[in-house]
Amino acid sequence: MKLTMLLAIAAVVAFALTLRSSRLSQFYVAGRELAPVANGAGIMASLVLPLALILGLREETGDALVLGLAGVAGLLVSAAIFAPYLRSFGGYTLPDFFAERYGESARLIAVLFLILCSLPLLVVALSSLAGLAAPLFDLAPVPAIWAAAALLVVCTMFGGMGAVSLSQAALGVLLLGAALAAIAVLRWQGGSVQGGDGVGAAVLAFSLRDNADRMAMALTIAASAACFPHVLMHGFLTPTVKTARISFLWSALFLALFLLTAATEPEIFKAALPESVSRLKGAPLLFCALAANLAIALGLLIAISNALGHDLYFKTLQRMASQARQLAVLRVMTIIVATVTALIALTGRGMSDWATGSLSLAAAAFFPALVLGIWWRRTNQAGTIAGMVAGVALALFYFLAPYYLPVQFYEAMSGLSGAAQDQWPHYLMLKQVAGLADGYAKQAAVDAWVNGAREFATWGGVDRQYAAVFAVPLGFLVTIVVSLCTARPPADIENFVGELGKEGD
Repeated sequence: MKLTMLLAIAAVVAFALTLRSSRLSQFYVAGRELAPVANGAGIMASLVLPLALILGLREETGDALVLGLAGVAGLLVSAAIFAPYLRSFGGYTLPDFFAERYGESARLIAVLFLILCSLPLLVVALSSLAGLAAPLFDLAPVPAIWAAAALLVVCTMFGGMGAVSLSQAALGVLLLGAALAAIAVLRWQGGSVQGGDGVGAAVLAFSLRDNADRMAMALTIAASAACFPHVLMHGFLTPTVKTARISFLWSALFLALFLLTAATEPEIFKAALPESVSRLKGAPLLFCALAANLAIALGLLIAISNALGHDLYFKTLQRMASQARQLAVLRVMTIIVATVTALIALTGRGMSDWATGSLSLAAAAFFPALVLGIWWRRTNQAGTIAGMVAGVALALFYFLAPYYLPVQFYEAMSGLSGAAQDQWPHYLMLKQVAGLADGYAKQAAVDAWVNGAREFATWGGVDRQYAAVFAVPLGFLVTIVVSLCTARPPADIENFVGELGKEGD
């Protein structure tokens, strides 16, 4: 099995090296030559890890399937209202679009938020790959992290998006094949695979158990899947506007197939998680973990590197840089991003939690700005920047405050918790016990008080990781209000939006 895994990794590296890029368009957007089916497979593969972080540890199959299908809905939203119009614009990166639509200040904000929502996921993917590399190459944890980082650099820095996109497509096929193989192996071993009737019953049970937290989770998954930067960049890779839309339709189909397969065996979801990879048994699950983590890691690495190299260096600092210099800077950025990611991964603290929260950050930062930027000509720079900042600020506040300041958060906002009448007496009891305790019992009582506050510190029972349900509406509201209260965009920008809509149809 180790030999098979080693050969698979060697094949990915060799394939990436054969696609060395000497043209900027090849490095950024794969020469805009990627076929829709291959593009769709790559998009699907790059979404499995974010879904696994939310769904992999849930016990109910119905939850995993129905909530996972929210990701499919997000891809359909992209196919309908984002991907074709971004391809019609014809730029290289998502911040490129923000600069053209809203001005250069918006480019810098978009770069900042792209890194904020992408880096935690990249750290988690790198940690998972290190967990796979450690037993395979008999490495200690630290060398395994550096080996995984080196693998990503080698696969990315020479071929850029041309190599990454085709590698992701191959990994998408591998992921689907490995998931099916895992089911076949379990059946062959006589294990209990849940059949179609079981899945249907679980879905019905989900609808009966529906609550605010599940709905917030579904909306967060859908909105983030629709506008993740590393996903939307696939819209720039196709030959035409039509094939951009078709690519995302294929990705929705592939993701639905994967979810239906994984719903019969929850271990397929768990395989991608960092805390699980070191305990995986069986080649199919190992291949699922490899494909899911490598696919998203390659996409995130190239997305961050391109944003820094293209949007920050070339478009902001050195507009006269030659093509050769730009390529050199992009490759250096790839090494720097991989190194920083490895250094963060070495701390090994709390990044899975941050990575799950990054779904809300992505939705808050980009969903309102893209919807209004493509579909409402009146949206202007001031409104968009204010909306992006307000949405991300609220998402960060709701993600951080209930955990790091749970007592202050709950006591100030207990009326919004959704069950204050039941919670408040219990909370007061924990607080009184903590105040009266002394000696060795003091710390335990205080910990119980703080942990109780963390449990109760929500708005309407919504977990802090699904802050998008609050942040996205705020982003829309602030963007619209500020845009209406400030000057209209210049006429050429309004004409650009109008032409964008015509070309995207």
